[in-house]
Amino acid sequence: MPNIRFTKSAIDGLPYAQGRQVIYRDSALRGLAVRVGAESKL
Repeated sequence: MPNIRFTKSAIDGLPYAQGRQVIYRDSALRGLAVRVGAESKL
């Protein structure tokens, strides 16, 4: 699970996952995560 600093541009720039979902965690705010699938970012 990669850690990145969440900003609007950082989240917009996340690539859609091929196959399995990828979970990105915020490096500044513990517990905040974004799940990226083939067609969506949640």
